[in-house]
Amino acid sequence: MDEEQQRLAALDAYFAQHTGPELEAHSQRSPVKHDASSALAAVSGIDDPELLRDLLAAGIRPETFACLALLPLCEVAWADGDISSRERDAILKAAVQHGIESGTAARALLEVWLATRPELKMVDAWKEYIAALAVRLPPDRAKHLAEEILGRARDIAATSGGILGLGAKVSVSEQFVLDELEHAFRP
Repeated sequence: MDEEQQRLAALDAYFAQHTGPELEAHSQRSPVKHDASSALAAVSGIDDPELLRDLLAAGIRPETFACLALLPLCEVAWADGDISSRERDAILKAAVQHGIESGTAARALLEVWLATRPELKMVDAWKEYIAALAVRLPPDRAKHLAEEILGRARDIAATSGGILGLGAKVSVSEQFVLDELEHAFRP
């Protein structure tokens, strides 16, 4: 197992350890509708069969990947110390657009992140995962992934910004988090 696969396996182990019995119960109730590779491809947008095999071998599940895609949105929303109702609604809307429905393990984990800021270890794990993934993707795909994730995070940052449409839409603390997230995509 190479260094990237070890990082991916460590990330999945971390998520498995921190999801708890409630999320595991959701996961066990969720019927598998596609084979694992197809499900992960649908959730991640990755169409590289080798990369999909590597992710599956490392233990990355579709539910885990879906949550990973929304972690940056939660982190930006928490940047100012709490999540506004507008930010929460925007994140839940993004979750539905990303295929995360109520009653799923992914939604349960997202609800935890909306109630309690994800641990720094979780954010660091996301950064490591993205760095490993960005290196494995062709440059144009890595750029597209970064633009998509960072674009959604910027939208969340702007959701509650300004007062009556005046002033900065993105706070200093939100911009700091956005910069940190962007840095994770750089090899």
